[in-house]
Amino acid sequence: TVGEPIEGEVLSFVPTAAQQALKGLFADKSKGIDQSVSPDRWLFERISEAAAAAANEGGVWRSGGKFILSAITRNQSPTALHRYLLSIGQKMCAEGIDALVKWTEATYNHHVSAIQINVHIDSTCFHAQHRDIYGLEQRDMAGRDCTCSFKPNIATACLSLGSTRKCLVEAETDDFSMLSKCCDCCEGYSCHHWLRSGSLMYFNDAWNKSHNHGIPVNGGDADADGRGGPRISVALLCAAADDGDALCLLPKAKN
Repeated sequence: TVGEPIEGEVLSFVPTAAQQALKGLFADKSKGIDQSVSPDRWLFERISEAAAAAANEGGVWRSGGKFILSAITRNQSPTALHRYLLSIGQKMCAEGIDALVKWTEATYNHHVSAIQINVHIDSTCFHAQHRDIYGLEQRDMAGRDCTCSFKPNIATACLSLGSTRKCLVEAETDDFSMLSKCCDCCEGYSCHHWLRSGSLMYFNDAWNKSHNHGIPVNGGDADADGRGGPRISVALLCAAADDGDALCLLPKAKN
């Protein structure tokens, strides 16, 4: 059944998302932003600076094959992240993230309920295959580090910054999925999508129920030694526009 689209599912990519999201911030001359730097590189550098400032006090922590930048409490709400970035002197990073949130909400008519900033030091870092957790029915997928308040989300918008990496997408055929195997020897369906700097990957609940996604090791840009450079992703979990109380839902690897 993987050859047939599921009714209502959406998986889309916006190659110029960073440019669109930061357009207003760059146009504000009072911010003093270097106009010769591309928006995706500018935000990558601001988040990198914030991660360096946060690392010594516990604001950067290992999760699986990557690191996460968040408030020390690990509260991933937009408000908690904004306040934490201001507390460590990262005002421009906070404004860049705020601009991304504002653009996402306006573009998709959603309410951003949580932000997870994933830091990949190089191409040996990875994000294990997983579904994003949108509601109570997925509680069993959450791990011990999850501090979720299981309220319903409906979509994810994830901005990629830095080195290009492959995103592996696989069809799921478990009880939660709307897909099924065609026969006992069916090996399933998978494909790769290139995530280039400044691009955004968006998917909704219908797609998330029947697919997983992740970032494999060494799947992208490579230098002469075969190792890729650093990458940052900003995953915005989205609730319906009229659900302002939806809270953090932390993705967890399926295994």
